Amino acid sequence: MKRYDYEGLVEDLDGELVKWEDVDKLEAQSKKLWVALHHLVQLHDCEQEGIPSGMPTIKQWEDGVQKAREALKGA
Repeated sequence: MKRYDYEGLVEDLDGELVKWEDVDKLEAQSKKLWVALHHLVQLHDCEQEGIPSGMPTIKQWEDGVQKAREALKGA
């Protein structure tokens, strides 16, 4: 993304001007989504190994899904 500061605005890839604060919110939200998705994939990978001692608990799955829900609320 091009970042030309022009009175609090930034030019995006399409040449549109958007507010810096909106860009910052998107960056913060994308990090939350990435963390939530990473957590769910990690739980899935542990489950797929098939080793009973490495299986995620119901609580771990619920926590992972809850993090994903919270991240999606702000998207």
